[in-house]
Amino acid sequence: TRRRYDRLPDGALRPWAALPPSLEAAAHRLAALARGGRLALFLGSGVSRAAALPGWTELLSECARAAGVGSAAERAQLAKLSVTEQATLLQVRLGKRRLAAEREAHGGGGGGGVGGDASPERVAELGRQELQRLAAARLSCERYAVLHALLASLPHAAVVTTNSDLCYDAACAAAGVSLNVLPYDTRPSERWLLKLHGDVHHPEDIVLTYSSGAPYGADREALSGLVQALLITKHMLFVGFSLRDTSFNQVATTVRRALGAADDAEEEPSAAPQAFGSAITLSERPFLAELWPDLESIPVSAGVAADEADRAMRRRITEVLLDRVCLIASPGAEHVLAPTLAGTRTAADNELREELESLAEALRDEPACRDAAAFEVVESMLIELGYPPERLRP
Repeated sequence: TRRRYDRLPDGALRPWAALPPSLEAAAHRLAALARGGRLALFLGSGVSRAAALPGWTELLSECARAAGVGSAAERAQLAKLSVTEQATLLQVRLGKRRLAAEREAHGGGGGGGVGGDASPERVAELGRQELQRLAAARLSCERYAVLHALLASLPHAAVVTTNSDLCYDAACAAAGVSLNVLPYDTRPSERWLLKLHGDVHHPEDIVLTYSSGAPYGADREALSGLVQALLITKHMLFVGFSLRDTSFNQVATTVRRALGAADDAEEEPSAAPQAFGSAITLSERPFLAELWPDLESIPVSAGVAADEADRAMRRRITEVLLDRVCLIASPGAEHVLAPTLAGTRTAADNELREELESLAEALRDEPACRDAAAFEVVESMLIELGYPPERLRP
């Protein structure tokens, strides 16, 4: 039904009237990538803000209060540090508080036992555990926003995120999409989600501070390798991600070198760097093209947001843009046989559905049909029309 809006005469009110020609063109380009199986997603904390969860800066500000950074003046000084420096400082503060609590619980002794080890390593470990616990508690939310639902509905098979929450996971579950969360799940699924900074179900893996060395830590080299592979083989759509994450930038630099070496090996090198993705941003970022020449920028509005109302309007345009991408990318006929979309069918759809259901039942009741060379073609058609795959092969 919604596709009929595209056939309205010029000037008629359309749901996507808020999209200027540049965003309409971007929607068609992204939809073509999604239909072709070439699109992967990279989700940053900006996506989860739509579900009223804090970004990294806000999260650390909340953790600062738990760490005893109480005065406004001290919090203002803390805010001047980088996110990594803030997390490191809070880790030390929380470690000392935890150590003091353990000593008090064991009679205040300063010798051996649980509270005896006051080495910097011990303080750092206790602080890391406390910081991860606080982060997991704050991010343990399974509600999701419209933005998560749109992203879950977009055709794609791989997602990378720096978020530790469960919002996107919940949106996929609501959409009936099976999700394999790496590095924790190994079961077969339609889609996999790589959580680079850990997961609230595994607070010991949540990353708030970075050690020097390999991106995301030496024990996560395999995970960064997956990101590198996606950047090389897919077109990655960045949503809610600032592109300022130092560790991700190291991964991107490695990919640039690999692609640059490949270009050097060609007899006729490309005039422009190969674009490995697109970034949807709320505002224009004048230097993004120079810093990321291999990334196509999609600002939803010109200039910088004037106030919160302006930012809300830009977030709404982002939702409209992704809704448009989903509509163009979807085959548009899955409602005919999908059990959960009965309310969207017309009388003609229901007549067609009855005939197709009869065909599907006949195929299911005749095992010999599954040996025919054309069975997979018919099966793919029925699945594309929304028929549950498990019902075709009892």
